[in-house]
Amino acid sequence: MQTSIAEAPHIEIREYPTDADASVGYLLVVIPQSARAPHQVTVGGNLRFYGRGATGNRVLTEGEIARLYERRRAWEQDAKELLDRAVQRSRFTATANQGLLHAVAAPVLPDHAIWDRACTRAGDRAELLAVLKASTEEPQIATPDVPQPFRTPIREWEDLGSDRVRLSTLARDQDPTNPSMYALDVDVWRDGSAELTSAGIIWRLPPHAENVIVEPAVAGTVASFLALVGALYELAGYHGHLDIGVAVEGLQGAVSSTEHPGSFPQLRYNAADYRRVERFSASELAARPNVVRRLLGHLFEATTGSTDVEPFTWAPG
Repeated sequence: MQTSIAEAPHIEIREYPTDADASVGYLLVVIPQSARAPHQVTVGGNLRFYGRGATGNRVLTEGEIARLYERRRAWEQDAKELLDRAVQRSRFTATANQGLLHAVAAPVLPDHAIWDRACTRAGDRAELLAVLKASTEEPQIATPDVPQPFRTPIREWEDLGSDRVRLSTLARDQDPTNPSMYALDVDVWRDGSAELTSAGIIWRLPPHAENVIVEPAVAGTVASFLALVGALYELAGYHGHLDIGVAVEGLQGAVSSTEHPGSFPQLRYNAADYRRVERFSASELAARPNVVRRLLGHLFEATTGSTDVEPFTWAPG
């Protein structure tokens, strides 16, 4: 079917073998609502756009096609605004001695029941929060001596209005304007959107006079954040697409924490920040390192001078 449609919609095929005989079972074909509609049928020179009607498939009108393209354009534009809103909402502030990492994930297709479905599936709200916290405890990188914000346990959660919950490593009486080295917040909305702000991935590391970016800490923190949102979507049964973005503030003049020939301390990042937004399917979160590489590969290439970057096995220089 995918060779007959342009552009091809996202399809997942899942296998469910029976307990009695692993060679016998069921195939589940998951076709979520597409964020890239309309899709043109190309087989046999058809070159038409179809939709579902009360009696089956029907050819879309010019007006319906135009509205679908406008919806696609609007969703793509919204993706570019995700990071701006996340950075503006953060209660942490980048300083001359410490940069910040922001990450955001948001379902492309509006679904305001994601949180409620996940709560029901987990058992209740407290159980869901426990699942989300536990999802961040799995080590994401192979170098245990690398400090990471998520290695500081999430100690608190609180309601922010009726639609948002915050999980934080800060106690409620701590001052967020001067966060500790590895402080972080994760805000989760009922529609499945989530935002991360983390300190402790760029700091002034003696004896160097420059700020140092700890690439493994960046990669591991983003991977842990993706584990959290992946757990939420799995419980909620969300199979569609989502926009994931990262922003790193405080990069101007920063150097790499990892020794690479000719890269430390000669290479200095020559921009104030780094931003990247990509679109993924929810199923791709199962391979978090690949998602992180797509989001952060260009940043690590710039900080290290290496085109073959593997942050999940690095150790600090």
